[in-house]
Amino acid sequence: ISKLLASSCFVAIAWLGGALELDWGRPLLLGLVLGLVGDACLLGKQRRFFVAGLVAFLLGHLAYCVAFVVHGIDVGAALLALTLLLVPLLVIDRWLDPHVPTELRVPVRAYLIVITLMLGLALAAWQAGASVCVLLGALAFFVSDLAVARDRFVVKQFSNRLWGLPAYYLGQVLLASWVMFAA
Repeated sequence: ISKLLASSCFVAIAWLGGALELDWGRPLLLGLVLGLVGDACLLGKQRRFFVAGLVAFLLGHLAYCVAFVVHGIDVGAALLALTLLLVPLLVIDRWLDPHVPTELRVPVRAYLIVITLMLGLALAAWQAGASVCVLLGALAFFVSDLAVARDRFVVKQFSNRLWGLPAYYLGQVLLASWVMFAA
């Protein structure tokens, strides 16, 4: 219940901050709602709930990407960031690959690509004048997903949650708060 309450607060922050009044705020709000759905799905222990959560978060990251592009991005910064982010993307994929069940490799890789795209576009939106909340929120979310991947596929340890959950909540709060710091 506490996780869903916290996720509802992300949605409330953006909504009460005026996200519906901004062209880029609406896809941001959609991303936060999809994060709430993803959190609800990840409460289940079965693989089908994990996959549903993965899809919800993937769609949420795509909604964030739309928000960044609608707000405006620096195309040169996007191309440079996405080129440089190929290295960590490939390293993470190589690290996870032996641990990910065969039937989950395609969805996990798709997720990796989308969250990397989100991070690159967040940097490009920040370079184009978006609040630093965008960049720091996307980066924190990216880091939190490493903890989730490590916990789910590599080694299940409480320490994954010790660093992953604060990074997740920080990322979502920063992204939700973006509407309050918009120019």
